[in-house]
Amino acid sequence: HHEDIAKGKEIKGQNIQAALWQIKKEWIVKINEKKISYAEKQIVKTNVND
Repeated sequence: HHEDIAKGKEIKGQNIQAALWQIKKEWIVKINEKKISYAEKQIVKTNVND
């Protein structure tokens, strides 16, 4: 019975890690998209100036 409780805690911990990793990945994607769109705007500006 005690082992089951320990297993439960382990699984819960893994789920939290997985959830945090998922959030982190989504943030990275969002930040990268912002960087890309900003870079694209800069490129458009330089093209217009030429």
